[in-house]
Amino acid sequence: MMRVLIFVLVAITCLGCHSSKSVILTNAIGFSQDDQIQEIILIRHGEPMLDKKSARSRRKMKQYIYDYDTAKVYPFDKSPVQFAKGEIDTIYSSPIVRARDTAEKLFGGQFMIVEDSVFREFERGVFPLPFIHLRPKTWGVLSRIPWLIGFHPRSVEGFRSARKRAKNDVKFLELKAQQNGRTVLVAHGFLNRYLKKYLMKNGWKLSHDGGKDYLSVQVLSRAINR
Repeated sequence: MMRVLIFVLVAITCLGCHSSKSVILTNAIGFSQDDQIQEIILIRHGEPMLDKKSARSRRKMKQYIYDYDTAKVYPFDKSPVQFAKGEIDTIYSSPIVRARDTAEKLFGGQFMIVEDSVFREFERGVFPLPFIHLRPKTWGVLSRIPWLIGFHPRSVEGFRSARKRAKNDVKFLELKAQQNGRTVLVAHGFLNRYLKKYLMKNGWKLSHDGGKDYLSVQVLSRAINR
């Protein structure tokens, strides 16, 4: 139960993130020039272009989820990360539009972008509360609670399955970091939170913590074992 309460508090925090601030990382802040250091860089998508404040019914909230998953992101003036030529060759991305569009805005034309559904956000339904109108943030928190304890439509991925997927994602990212020295993923708030958690359990150190806002960046690093 304590884990559920912690997750709900994180949900409230994450759903309340509406900032599009960019943080320009430099080698002095986040990226290592040591070829004995591997790095995994997790980037949250930019802010989707849709109304996230108006109260709506459960039926309209279902439409909102569809709109959220198909919305592109607002333009941004600065990139939250910068790579020199040769520092990276492939960017991995969730195929959900807001992440894919962020990856294209950040790296399109510079690096290869590879999408994979294993990097999609933790799925969610809408809690069955008829005859009331709530803001998306409130619907999101209420809908996550039963999902966390196993109550969700069969069409929606459960919490246990989502965590298992995140652990498999970590294995993939670690492999790519071993092969290339640095791996970059553009994905989502909840997924990135669990990727960071599992990476740190595996011995990765958080060398840059960019927070939870849109376009936030987490950099995890570890020394190569010889």
